[in-house]
Amino acid sequence: MFWRKISPKDKSVLITGCDSGFGNRLAFRLNELGFRVYATVLSEQSVGAQDLTTKCKFADNMCVLEMNVTKEDQINRCYDFVESDLQKNGCVLWAVVNNAGVVTYGHTEWGPFDEITKTFDVNVFGVIRVTRKFTPLIRLSQGRIVIVASLGGRLVADNLGVYCMSKFSIIAYSDALRREMRKFKVKVSTIEPLLFKTAMYEMAKPSLDRNWMTTDDTIREAYGEHYFAHQLKVLDWEFKIGMGTKNLDIVVNDMIAAVVSVSPNRRYTPVNRFMFKIIPPFIPLLPQWIVDRVFYAMNTKPAFVNKTKQNKI
Repeated sequence: MFWRKISPKDKSVLITGCDSGFGNRLAFRLNELGFRVYATVLSEQSVGAQDLTTKCKFADNMCVLEMNVTKEDQINRCYDFVESDLQKNGCVLWAVVNNAGVVTYGHTEWGPFDEITKTFDVNVFGVIRVTRKFTPLIRLSQGRIVIVASLGGRLVADNLGVYCMSKFSIIAYSDALRREMRKFKVKVSTIEPLLFKTAMYEMAKPSLDRNWMTTDDTIREAYGEHYFAHQLKVLDWEFKIGMGTKNLDIVVNDMIAAVVSVSPNRRYTPVNRFMFKIIPPFIPLLPQWIVDRVFYAMNTKPAFVNKTKQNKI
């Protein structure tokens, strides 16, 4: 997979958000490669946390720690454990992989404002909290900081405005951090997937429905129930276009590359189809009116498809 790679000997990796999805799979894979893994989870009683403890290849090198990235005291407690454990085992902290994240669906004026602050607290401030806390250890090892963003941090999709705003923010943070860390020979990479069937994928419709139902009546009246019903169809259409897959290793392979490659990329864009690989670099070059027109067309497509089907019956 890699032309030149880092030896895992005496090296450890901290990964946030390992309860499920990419983080869970990455913890297993890095453990198999021989790294000492600090896998942080929201709950040590979760199925994902239990699997990491009982099903990993090298149990002695897997440390499952409870840490909510929005809780300063939990981050501090995790840091104290890691620092002590590194000394005990003669290891260095080679990489921090910021994977923890949440998503919310719906228009930007739908749902409670707390939904916006929660998204930013996890996706932006959580990344910054963890990175700032563990950077001194990474500086000592001249290692890696990996931040899981999204292609939504380059292009805003319908009903994902708040999520995309948070991902735009951490891409900006990653760019700044990469330049700041160059002096210390620390590499910073972003992982920017398109659409994969993780827990975030499964919660799309429930999240959209919940945000709509908790929107003020006056705002709901302005949009109308028919408009909301149409947005559910838009969401289905966008998922069909995105061609989501359960093959998480497409993403995890790039996460591993960012950790073990001698010269990691600044940016990885794991996608499920080659055509999605070649499109993103051209997005910044497109006039915004063209991007708007594309999304306007997508917004009307589901209704057109349903109408066509009805005419054929």
